[in-house]
Amino acid sequence: MSTIAHWLLHNGHNLLETAGILGGLIFTSLSFRNDTKSRKVATLISLTAQHRDIWEELYSKPELRRVLDAKIEADAAPTEEERKFVNSIILQAHCVFRASQLGELMTLGGLAKDIGQFFSLPLPANVWSAVKRFHDADFVEFIEGSRADHGTAVEAET
Repeated sequence: MSTIAHWLLHNGHNLLETAGILGGLIFTSLSFRNDTKSRKVATLISLTAQHRDIWEELYSKPELRRVLDAKIEADAAPTEEERKFVNSIILQAHCVFRASQLGELMTLGGLAKDIGQFFSLPLPANVWSAVKRFHDADFVEFIEGSRADHGTAVEAET
C-alpha cells in the first residue's frame, strides 16, 4: 500500500471532517455578508421613506413653508405645527446619524451640509436651541459642528 493510501486510510475521516467544517464556515461567512448588504439596503429604503413622508408634509401644508424662510427674524417664534415639523426632522437626523455610527449606512455624504444649512435657518435654529439639551452629546456635537461648518452656528448655551 502506498504512503498516501495509508495516510488516507488512517486520517481520511479527519480530513473530511475538517473540509466540512471549513466549507460550513465559508458558506456562513458568505451568507452573513449578503445578509449585511440586504439589511443596509433595507435601512436605506426605510430612512428614505421616512424622509419623503416628513418633507411631503411641508409641501402639503402651506402653513409650514415659513420653516424654510431664511429672511424671517432670527428670534421669530415657531408655531406648534412648525415646531412639530422641525422636531420630526431632528428625530430623522438622529436616526440617520445613529444608523451611520452603527455601520448601517456607507457614509453620511452631504448630510452634514444639509443639516448645517437647515438648522441655520431661523425657525429650525430656534427649535433646535430649545430641544438640544434632550439629545445625546455626540448628536448635539454633530448638529452644532454642521451648523458651524455652514457658518452660522448659534452660541452654545451656558
